[in-house]
Amino acid sequence: MQNDFHQYVTENLDSSVQLTLELSTQIWKEKVVGGTHKGRVCGLRSRNDVRRLQSSLEGIGSSRQAKTLDGVQIAAMSVQITKLIAGLVESERRRVAEQESMSETVQQIKEQVMNPACRPTTSALPMTPTTRVMRMIMWAAETANWQFLLSKKL
Repeated sequence: MQNDFHQYVTENLDSSVQLTLELSTQIWKEKVVGGTHKGRVCGLRSRNDVRRLQSSLEGIGSSRQAKTLDGVQIAAMSVQITKLIAGLVESERRRVAEQESMSETVQQIKEQVMNPACRPTTSALPMTPTTRVMRMIMWAAETANWQFLLSKKL
């Protein structure tokens, strides 16, 4: 094929014509390779392939698809969207209620820790090493005497 190219150039082109890259590529495609092989040489598809692609793309995103969605489908989608939104609202309501409940519980625990009158008496507990440590922790928390607690070997 290379010889065909040089033969065509020497026979058909005037010596005054400058052979550029574009011109040589065009000659190679049209005169030497040509025909049905042209697409394969240049990495292109044949014209029939392009026509097949164009016909298969017909109707994508066009009004043809919009016509297929009838009122029943649209109504069903609308009902489904409404159900999903209602579920989301209910889930958010439950989350907020749970968060408020947890905040109330935390507040009650804080009040019990900070108010010694609300705490149950510890005198009913038998004096064991564990209860002794717990009493020391409670006393340190009440009096905010953490230095005392840290200095003791528990």
